[in-house]
Amino acid sequence: MSTRTSALDAVVFGVDIQSGDVRGDAPSYALAVYDGDDVTRDVVSHRKLRRLIDDEEPAIVATDNMYELAADKDQLIHFLGSLPAETRLVQVTGAEQPEPLSRVAKRHGIPYGKEPMKEAEAAARLAAHNVGHEVSAFTDTTEVKVSRGRSTGSGGWSEDRYTRRIHGSVRKRAREVESALEEANLAYERDVREAYGGFANAVFTVEARPSDIPVSRNRSGDVRVEIERERRDGIEFRPLVKRRDHVIVGIDPGTTTAVAIVGLEGRYWTSGVLGPATPPK
Repeated sequence: MSTRTSALDAVVFGVDIQSGDVRGDAPSYALAVYDGDDVTRDVVSHRKLRRLIDDEEPAIVATDNMYELAADKDQLIHFLGSLPAETRLVQVTGAEQPEPLSRVAKRHGIPYGKEPMKEAEAAARLAAHNVGHEVSAFTDTTEVKVSRGRSTGSGGWSEDRYTRRIHGSVRKRAREVESALEEANLAYERDVREAYGGFANAVFTVEARPSDIPVSRNRSGDVRVEIERERRDGIEFRPLVKRRDHVIVGIDPGTTTAVAIVGLEGRYWTSGVLGPATPPK
């Protein structure tokens, strides 16, 4: 078994195509739900899988191929955008050039079989031990937009009062959002479009993920609040753990102990206990 630290603070969903094709016939999925101790197994439709993800909010949805969950890049980005705030999609076989799942499982001592359910379980166990890359299509910048929830009408004295009320409500809600961001000590920029009686809208560009922002999307009466993460130009892969390069350490004990560390690429660092360190070369 891998000695990597477990990623679990909730459950991991391991998924693999059971039958059909996401690009054509409605697929069914082998689903292995792993909680760090036990595994539960089921075969579900794509729709039921999405519903379970929304309901259970797993820490990770793990797969050996991200395109088993989406037919193309646009659908993949839509899928990523629909995940719960704390759920990550992880491709356990690598980034742009994934390895065979069997090879990755063998390297980390994870049980593997060719049947879809066994592949789903292997994916779940690998991701739970921090093997793989998170698939990301969004930055950590989020746009919070406060705007009118109703049309302001076409004019007239009574509609002027109605319009003023709506714009006043937008301004009030925008100030509440700004106060919440300030209290959370979040960095943000504000862009306001003023209108008769208040604001037509206010857009806050916040340096945080939606899960870290103390504001929820909603529509109530005169005001609508929308929250949307900033899209990347493409798909990014983030390793669950950063690589630690191997080094060779040499020690010469004595009155002044000397230490030398050499990387496999030839970079080295030297130091004596009683003397200054020599920077890496």
